[in-house]
Amino acid sequence: MNDARNNPLAPHPDSAADNQRETVLIDHLTHVLADRLADRNGAPHKPPWTPRDHVVVGVLPAVAVPPRHLSAPDEATADPSRRPVESLRGTQAPPVLALDFRVHTAPGRRTAQLAVHCRFALYLEDIASYAEHMEYLRGDEDPSDAQTRTGELLGVWRRHDVHVPDLVIDVPLGEGDLDPHALSEAQQELDQAVRRAVDAHFARPEARRPLTAGPQGRQGRRRRNVLPAEAMADEEAFHHHVAALLDRDAAPCAPQLVLSAHAQALDGGDHLIRVSLHNQSDTAQSDWQDLSVYDCRFAVLPGDGISIVPQRFHLAPRDYRLEELAEVIGRGTGCAAVPHGVGLRTETLPVHVQRTVVPRQAGVRHPRWHELADDPAPILDSVEVAMARYSREFAAACRAAQQLPHHKAIEADRAQFDDEAKRFGLGRECLDLDPDLKLAFQLANEVFARVNDGRPYDSWRLFQLVYIVSHLPALAVREHPQRADLRAELDHTDVLWFPAGGGKTEAYLGLILTALFYDRLRGKHAGVTAWLRFPLRMLSVQQLDRTLRMLIAAEELRAERRIGSPHDDPFALGYLAGGAGSPNDLHWERGWWRGWETEAAATRTGTFAEDHLRDRLVITCPTASATAYGCAWTPTRSVCTTSAPPASGSCPCT
Repeated sequence: MNDARNNPLAPHPDSAADNQRETVLIDHLTHVLADRLADRNGAPHKPPWTPRDHVVVGVLPAVAVPPRHLSAPDEATADPSRRPVESLRGTQAPPVLALDFRVHTAPGRRTAQLAVHCRFALYLEDIASYAEHMEYLRGDEDPSDAQTRTGELLGVWRRHDVHVPDLVIDVPLGEGDLDPHALSEAQQELDQAVRRAVDAHFARPEARRPLTAGPQGRQGRRRRNVLPAEAMADEEAFHHHVAALLDRDAAPCAPQLVLSAHAQALDGGDHLIRVSLHNQSDTAQSDWQDLSVYDCRFAVLPGDGISIVPQRFHLAPRDYRLEELAEVIGRGTGCAAVPHGVGLRTETLPVHVQRTVVPRQAGVRHPRWHELADDPAPILDSVEVAMARYSREFAAACRAAQQLPHHKAIEADRAQFDDEAKRFGLGRECLDLDPDLKLAFQLANEVFARVNDGRPYDSWRLFQLVYIVSHLPALAVREHPQRADLRAELDHTDVLWFPAGGGKTEAYLGLILTALFYDRLRGKHAGVTAWLRFPLRMLSVQQLDRTLRMLIAAEELRAERRIGSPHDDPFALGYLAGGAGSPNDLHWERGWWRGWETEAAATRTGTFAEDHLRDRLVITCPTASATAYGCAWTPTRSVCTTSAPPASGSCPCT
């Protein structure tokens, strides 16, 4: 089997240069990981290494074959409590590596000819050297009595790679059971390849076999495979005892790797074929060999007049936008099915590629923060024009899909998009309706421009900008309650769904900043503007830092532009995690929560903020100008200990 893989990590030609380089590196690391997990370097392994503990890819282990049902007395007369029953030990099905795939054949064809290419590895032992035995017996502590110990005859594991190409099988396509002779030749070739590898290993004098007898155990029986203590006296004594005790008549077993295939008729004249490898070795066959088969792989190539056709993955969502992605070349058992030339092959270390979502610009002016802070109209106009153009394209796609099964679905999606465009237009209208809302939107963009100054990005992603503007009516209705279309926006809850790292946090932070400035501009002096609730403690900690940086920049801008009254509360952030619900990873030297009654009393008297002024739940100073202010943070208490010179003012985090 050609080991060249169809690479799912091939760099996308449209991706950025950095992404292409990262993809090449990840592809290399994936191959290195696969080679290590499958132990493909071919090096011998001295004790205590075992393949069972270290080779974890493509393993078909030997199993304990369940006993036959014991013969029972006459069920009509026997006591039910005394009837023998089947043992439940070791009743698992034989391990299997299988491919299921759909084939198309010419009409009237009775068999499907397939070529199967197999690769796998057997692990067999050589006798470990005297030095390796002593190293193992001494261990890490190097005891002086190692030469007086009895010990098992140890082995050095060697990998034997077996390649069996071009196993030709004819799979019957008609009704009835599989012809028992259809795979006989292929199975014979497979058996011979396994036997040749085993025989070649044990033809060598250094191959490890069991010992004929060892020293007596506690029960007075001779213990097999155990060397007497005198065998460890020196290297000469070791070789003498091994030669005398080694059971060279012990016949090694070969793993029973079974190739099977069968077909099932499908609608339309196609067939579903399953090709599999089973390890039917019984662990009871040998107590001194590893009969498992490792790093199993095989490929299937169709013969003349047969083609493998994609099939739909039935667990994939029924979505017309994902129809092409829902088709797969086959299905694997114990592996993934991946393309291999005109056929397919097993992949026991499958790789999933999460493609980066690149938001479209679609002729929209680049939504840079500083431009939106100066005048949002030109950029928002271009967004409206692009949405109208896309709506026309969507309508054309709907007309073209009138005779297709997904016509209703695409019509529903078009209606949903038109509703989004309508809501965006309403948000635009609110900016023209309410000067304070427009200014708040501009100030929020100014905050983002300041916080991200000097970074390689300077703009919104298109979905972020549309999300923020579409929610402006829900803010404007607070000052314009007579508008029914604005009040209707309060009847809806929106879910912003986007892959991890796509920019969800920035989208809702932009909306929160707009709401904060709008509250101050419309006369709100204090109080809560937004709640953020996170399902995970560590997620809330991570978001705490990002949100606080934005709030500090927003508070600096509010003071600079004299937004609101000088006596207004500054923008602030509370963090409610619950000390008793789950462990908190943010520790401080003293407990700051004094109970509801005490803290409520402090709130009524106006001393709550002063009492807790120096208690912080962040690890580093969140302001970029911390160095200028001479801000220092104590990690155990997360407390600002600013001692800044008068000319530089005070650190904003105090």
